[in-house]
Amino acid sequence: MNRIDQLTITSDHLREASQLARSCVTSGTRTRVLVTRAAMLAIREYLEDYYGLQTGDGRAMRPEFAELLDLADFEAGDWRVELRLIADQGDQRLRVPTMPLLVGATADIYLAIALDRRLSRVELLGFARQSDLATAELSENGLFAILPRTSLRPAVSLIELLAGPRPIDDWRIDFTETWQQDALRLVDHLACLIEQGSGSELNGDEILRVVEVVRDEVWRIYGDRMPATGLTPLLKRLFTQFGLATPVPTLCDDPLLFRNSVEERRVVSRQDIQEAFLRDQLHPGERIALYRHLLEDRAAFAQFRQRRRVLDHLTQGRHQAPAAQLTRQEHRQARDEDQLESVTARHPELVDTPQTPIPDDGVAQPVLTVLPDAAAQIDLELFEDQYHQILTSLQAWFPGLQIEPGGDVIEHGRVIGSYFAQMELNGIPIRLVDVAKPRSQQVRETLASEMDVLSLDLDRRDQSLELIRLAFQC
Repeated sequence: MNRIDQLTITSDHLREASQLARSCVTSGTRTRVLVTRAAMLAIREYLEDYYGLQTGDGRAMRPEFAELLDLADFEAGDWRVELRLIADQGDQRLRVPTMPLLVGATADIYLAIALDRRLSRVELLGFARQSDLATAELSENGLFAILPRTSLRPAVSLIELLAGPRPIDDWRIDFTETWQQDALRLVDHLACLIEQGSGSELNGDEILRVVEVVRDEVWRIYGDRMPATGLTPLLKRLFTQFGLATPVPTLCDDPLLFRNSVEERRVVSRQDIQEAFLRDQLHPGERIALYRHLLEDRAAFAQFRQRRRVLDHLTQGRHQAPAAQLTRQEHRQARDEDQLESVTARHPELVDTPQTPIPDDGVAQPVLTVLPDAAAQIDLELFEDQYHQILTSLQAWFPGLQIEPGGDVIEHGRVIGSYFAQMELNGIPIRLVDVAKPRSQQVRETLASEMDVLSLDLDRRDQSLELIRLAFQC
């Protein structure tokens, strides 16, 4: 029997996960969904087979939640469980993104997991409930709530929790059945007063706007009366840090806890809002409003998805940076996660490569070509012939990429091998090691203590290029 903290990921799990991953429009999302979905299937199978728990798909099965909010959740019993991958062995802290929380996509349990490099095993490191996040440390940019591993509940106690009932949110039922009716009656009375009184100078659209603003405020007032949840202290800290207004609550059957106010709907109606998002030029309030809009409006999300698909192909994912600048430690962890998620070493057939077409939905698929003068920017005479095509391709894809010849690697006073190239882009240095060279593993381990290292396998050229692109895209 598998241990609860050491579960096997099978080829069937990977195969099923790849079906969902291939439906995503960007390469980064496809690799992330492949990994988290495979781990999720292994965990769900274990809970069902050994403990008889009923599990089901979460919001992560919906493209808008997977692609916009990076959700990786599933349902177990009455509980909603969110997986969070910890890839940095030197920094084993649970990191919960705060943007989904502000949008209103919360979970009951946040489960920290780790994966081996071959994507054959998932380890359950521990979990946190909402109340545990109340005192979590916030990252400098506010984008992550962080708990050290020592603060997590042990994985062995997860089964007992999932087998029990989840507390019922009576207040949300009351809000739906009673408070909403009160709010509607109030705004109806207000509309009648405006139309009958001195407000008759307002036109129909202006009256509607006034009524909607009042309705939002009434809902906020009732929302203030709701009992505090485990996340309430954390959310209040985030509202203060980002300068956000108190959100408008939703009904009990809504997948989000919050909805856009009338003012936020005005923001997302701007024609330039999506372009600004794709260029990472939105402040948090605008970004949150856009997320909610795209999660609720399928037509708007479909249009947004098409544009994002085209931009991702044209720019190799460089059209959008993270929502805010990450610290160096966060930057390294994000890059490590993407390298892990490529899983090319064990199952390259499951990952889309640049030659694998994305399912056709009527959007023309742009093709990247190597610029004819790319080689002129590299002194190819300094490199062996077998590396020329890869180096010129990288130079074309990443303007400003600096590529220099490699050198010998010395350990304990003797040369143990070499790396064939060193590159740098936007302050990210990387050295390339050819796996076919002698002692390549020892070389990589020695270099890794000083600088980031990537392996190049000429027999798997496409997968190696994918790894390099992912490293620079973070």
